[in-house]
Amino acid sequence: MNKTVLYIVFLCLMPVVLIQAQNLVPNPSFEDITACPTDQGQIYLAEPWFSPYMCSAGSLTICSSSDLFNICYAINNPLYMNVGVPVNTLGYQIPRTGSGYAGIGFWDGNGAREKIETPLSATLVKDSVYCISMYVVNKRPISDLTSTSNLHFLLTKDSLVDSQGFTITTPSVKNPDDNIISDTTNWTKIIGCYIAKGGEKFLTIGSFYDNAHSTVVKENELYFAYYLIDDVSVELSDGINCSCSNNDSTDTIDSLDVPDQSLKQVIFPNVITPNDDKVNDLWIIDFIDSNEYVEVYNRWGNVVAKLNIEHPFWDGTSNGRLCTEGVYFYRAYLRKAYKNGFIQLVR
Repeated sequence: MNKTVLYIVFLCLMPVVLIQAQNLVPNPSFEDITACPTDQGQIYLAEPWFSPYMCSAGSLTICSSSDLFNICYAINNPLYMNVGVPVNTLGYQIPRTGSGYAGIGFWDGNGAREKIETPLSATLVKDSVYCISMYVVNKRPISDLTSTSNLHFLLTKDSLVDSQGFTITTPSVKNPDDNIISDTTNWTKIIGCYIAKGGEKFLTIGSFYDNAHSTVVKENELYFAYYLIDDVSVELSDGINCSCSNNDSTDTIDSLDVPDQSLKQVIFPNVITPNDDKVNDLWIIDFIDSNEYVEVYNRWGNVVAKLNIEHPFWDGTSNGRLCTEGVYFYRAYLRKAYKNGFIQLVR
């Protein structure tokens, strides 16, 4: 056996190492705490999380209203519930992982909102696609419990600290408006994809709609939509494991900016299913000018299709070969404006 054959055999026998995507959210399940919580409104004990609502940079522990729950409280206060785990003032809830979780009010009949925010461990890279997710449980005493679908993520370059009155905006990733989360026992996953503008460093969780634009089960000043939160994640997508099936928005403009309105009426489908069933077999774009174009990229950044007014559709192939299932990305220049987005290819 020559050296070349021996080398090939060695490579074939080498174990395959699967590299797990890095979660850019520090302390994602609120386990690392600087002290045991003694009351509600102490999310800041799970550093680096804090409550930005109506805060200033020097008073994060004074104005905090968002909650932290941990088993240490139950151990130290066996006769009281309050912010313990698994028993607390909200009832009984086992963490999805670890020994703690956070809790905030996403909707209030009087218009109040709570939020939690954290810096990310790395800045997001322009045009890269990230999977954003968390697990939630709907919890409150039955007398004033309601449920909402408005569970949002916001990714920004700057913190929302000092952004007083910052309520309604376009979230970076949202749970679909018609997907009301009412389960009070099981953890429900909220997930979506986000194409980075570049430079985003902060993640904020909350509802960024006011009451007039919110979807809830029961609406009056007595009701409150409160959710426990665990296992928050921001990970670079591999184009396969981030299906974005829970995200009905492809608008990835930083929500602190004013979106360009020139592409508002252009439809960018986010799913193509080229299986010859005559439904979504083609991804079609409405071109009106010979200068307009769309490029479709795979997860390695290679161009798999180029669309223009003479060839306005993609059929899920590249150079005559079938493209594999997964997330593809596009860069469009239409109506004298640029837009980035994603397409889910399903066969």
